[in-house]
Amino acid sequence: MATMLSGNNQPAHQLHEQAPQRYGEKLPEFLLIQTCLSLACFTMLCVVWPSEDRLAAMTYPFCVFQGLHFIWVLWSWKQVSGYYFSPYTLFFIAVQLFNGGDCLLEIFHLNKHGVLSLIANQVPADLIHKAVALATTGMACIHLGALLGAYRRRVIEQKTVPIREISIEEENSLVKVLGWLFFAIGAIPATYTAITMTTSSIFEGYLVLYHGESSYGINNWVAIASLFAVPGMLMLLTAYSRHKLMAGFLIGFAAFLCFSFLASGLRGNAATLFLATVWLFHFRIRRIPAKLFVFGVVAAFLICPAVAHMRHVHGWNRFSPTIFVQKMSNNRNPVIALVKEMGTSLRTVSYTMMLVPEKKEFMWGSGYLWTTTTVLPNVFWKEHPALKRTNFSPWLTKEVNPKLAAIGGGVGFSVFAEMYLNFSWFGTPLACIVLGYAIGAFSAIADKRAGPMFYAIAAILISILPYFARASSMNIMRPLVWFCVFPCIVFYLWRLHKKNAFMNYTAKLKSYCHFSST
Repeated sequence: MATMLSGNNQPAHQLHEQAPQRYGEKLPEFLLIQTCLSLACFTMLCVVWPSEDRLAAMTYPFCVFQGLHFIWVLWSWKQVSGYYFSPYTLFFIAVQLFNGGDCLLEIFHLNKHGVLSLIANQVPADLIHKAVALATTGMACIHLGALLGAYRRRVIEQKTVPIREISIEEENSLVKVLGWLFFAIGAIPATYTAITMTTSSIFEGYLVLYHGESSYGINNWVAIASLFAVPGMLMLLTAYSRHKLMAGFLIGFAAFLCFSFLASGLRGNAATLFLATVWLFHFRIRRIPAKLFVFGVVAAFLICPAVAHMRHVHGWNRFSPTIFVQKMSNNRNPVIALVKEMGTSLRTVSYTMMLVPEKKEFMWGSGYLWTTTTVLPNVFWKEHPALKRTNFSPWLTKEVNPKLAAIGGGVGFSVFAEMYLNFSWFGTPLACIVLGYAIGAFSAIADKRAGPMFYAIAAILISILPYFARASSMNIMRPLVWFCVFPCIVFYLWRLHKKNAFMNYTAKLKSYCHFSST
């Protein structure tokens, strides 16, 4: 496989075809190491959980472990798959920053009053320490699951010969059909939504995006239809990667949406869409030079904290260079400011532990079952039935910060908070292994088996999965099923049809040849 970044200016598909298949040789050893690390974390979690003193004493070692483990995850996955830049690593980076950003800063004593000092007066200290311990164990188990998925993928691929039942061109045609279908449904509604969202945010304030009653029936169709735009754009960009004019148009559409999100103050939406588009560009069109990639990362760390401040400025002053420079100068270290801000998502784990099971019972997996019902759009009910049971962020905000909830704000949520709510602390590591396995098995698909559909689905996953690090599964279930699972089912059925048609044609040809010879 090719490495993630290369200074070679050949088209990406040519480098892709020339890439050596030599990665993953040390996967069994890595899997053994990660199993030991995960067992050690889980054992330590069981030992320290009942004791407040032990929790306090182990918080800093857990933070140090997170930092070293983060480096290990990136390096080991590069050795396994050949890439730093993959759906799994991007998801894990989001999990680490949103649920362990404060822990990374704590390693270098950059938190003035310790981890999650922001909520020290709201939450008992032992719950903060428990959140750190649970998140650390969860991260170790996610990577264990990812390596298990990669190992399983490798075993399957070694046992089967990669025979293509359909050509790349035929597969590309299917991606085009689905891409145009999605784009035709979502392009105009997404453009309309982007313009109205941006103007509302600029002139009425950022929080206006979260005000108003939830729409249903025909009033919700515009919002539902707009969801199709980004998946459609990514599918078409995959299919038209060698068509300069069409690829330029699609990248321009993505840039328009990114600008709209940034102007509105929705940094997360802009970041995930940008990453998905850049990932596709890198692997399907042209490799991005390492220097340019590093420059983009640095720019993101400089811009994102400023956007957080600028989105609360009303009117056209939001785009004032003078105010922008002033906001930037107020952030003495924008990198620390961004990591600190992102890392506060861990507080939702402490909040959840404080309320569950004191005020709310464990759901024992029913929360995820209810989440799957959100695949059906809210066109029949004034309020979707799942919202009463799985809309965890508004519930948590009302419980811990009613004033913030009253003005439309929120404290967010976390992948670990939802797992704790569903399975308690001892079931969370197992849920993390399952999650890591699913993402790792998909991300480890070898180049020789990857086709246009794989790249399209991978890019769509990149635009969806990072939300899960700081939100509940309800936020990603619908787009995950509609734009990842459904296209995969269509692709499988289409491939099965093609295979059967080919086999029938072969049988008829053999029968004809036999008849002619007789």
